[in-house]
Amino acid sequence: MNILYFGPIDWDFIKQRPQHIVERLSRVHDIHYIQPFGLRGLRPSDTKRIIRRFLGLVRPSPPSDLSVRSLFFVPLMGYHYDTLNASLLRKQLAPMMTNQSVVWITTPSGLIPRLLADMPRRALIYEMMDDYGTIHAAHAEGIEKIEHYLLGEADVVIVTSRLLFEKAQRIRSGKTTLLVGNGVDYGFFDAGPFSRPREIADMENIAGYIGAIDHWMDFAMVEYLADMMRHIEFVFVGPVRASHVPKRSNIHYLGKQPYERVPQFCAHFEVCLIPFRTGELADTVNPVKIYEYFSLGKPVVASKMKELEPFSNLLYLASGREEFRECISRAFREKSHDTSGQRKEVAKMNDWSMKVAQIEKALAHLP
Repeated sequence: MNILYFGPIDWDFIKQRPQHIVERLSRVHDIHYIQPFGLRGLRPSDTKRIIRRFLGLVRPSPPSDLSVRSLFFVPLMGYHYDTLNASLLRKQLAPMMTNQSVVWITTPSGLIPRLLADMPRRALIYEMMDDYGTIHAAHAEGIEKIEHYLLGEADVVIVTSRLLFEKAQRIRSGKTTLLVGNGVDYGFFDAGPFSRPREIADMENIAGYIGAIDHWMDFAMVEYLADMMRHIEFVFVGPVRASHVPKRSNIHYLGKQPYERVPQFCAHFEVCLIPFRTGELADTVNPVKIYEYFSLGKPVVASKMKELEPFSNLLYLASGREEFRECISRAFREKSHDTSGQRKEVAKMNDWSMKVAQIEKALAHLP
């Protein structure tokens, strides 16, 4: 099957759901990963990304089972630019597809309706990974409009959480909607023992976080925790995308790390954290990192999120900073090997291979 997968993140960004799914699908299907054109305008912080994208245009991709395509477009938003870009993109996509191609959309970009117009295809899939209108509140009205269009047009919709499933069902009324949560490459994380990374070699009592560091995190709470728990080192591994983050002597930002090193860091965290701001956005998220933490059997302290409630007996869910602090203290005192084993079993049952098997069943029944 020929699939054009329009990605929500750059392929070389931190390895997440899109890369895991596409890598596995590429073992069976002819798949092209199309680098994103985004839901917002350019920012000064995008300079490095633009340079990498330009290099992707002029340098051929190394041979592999899948192709990662950087397409040329004008990096501006608006009605006339969208019309121009849709035309430019269709011409570049034409050699990759046939009238039997599956078009797989992952973000409700304003370009999409124009891009899909008159595009020959076998079927349309919309993968709804986040509540994009809440994430990009300034563009919420336009995003909701495009999302409504995609939910109505798609032959199959894939969602990652129960709240997103309910949202899709309200609009689709009986059409195929799949709930496929996030997962983990269990064998990769269970391949220890792992050596201790040099960046944390001299640290003790580590409470750590893996992933993007952005506006959905509760930075005020992190600052409070660092002030009240001076004996604990708070370690954040991942790209810092927020404009302001708390600075304390026991808060450490180690930046983006190669995916191969992620289990090394997690393995040497005494406690793992998901310190998100509670509310509508958090409740739609099925966090990849919970399965990565669980695959190592680690105690996890997380802000209360609906997607984590089924695991309430295996982690510490907190409402507010005082409860989060108490949960961290309890997690450091945890001694139960049985609980650690149960976490690993949950992770094993959520391996990416099982998630892709769900998707493959849907692909087999496309019109």
